[in-house]
Amino acid sequence: MRRVLAAALPATTLALIAAPAPARAADPFKCASDNHWCVGAFMKHERRFLDIGGFDMKGAYRVCVTPPGAAERCRSFKMVRNAGGAYASSIRFTKHFPHARRGRYAVRWIYDGHQVGPVLRFRHPA
Repeated sequence: MRRVLAAALPATTLALIAAPAPARAADPFKCASDNHWCVGAFMKHERRFLDIGGFDMKGAYRVCVTPPGAAERCRSFKMVRNAGGAYASSIRFTKHFPHARRGRYAVRWIYDGHQVGPVLRFRHPA
């Protein structure tokens, strides 16, 4: 089961899961104890991506981002099935969400009306 989910997640997600603790602190992520889903806010090639992967989460999902001192904004995206049979999505934060403010952002993922994992927080320079 772990291999199938691993194939669904972006390479950066897998590298950070296996990385030493200091590398993980910069890029927050969380996986379910049964490995049925993972979410994360990763830096790849100097850009921030908001990733989600899971087994039973095909179709649409929402990502909600709260900038420092501003209201939450949500957008819808679609999961894509991979060769291993799991579903995943990776969206570029700066392309889809306002990011003019410096500071701590909060992000959460919603699938089928329920939040997936905890709210994750990351620092973003303006």
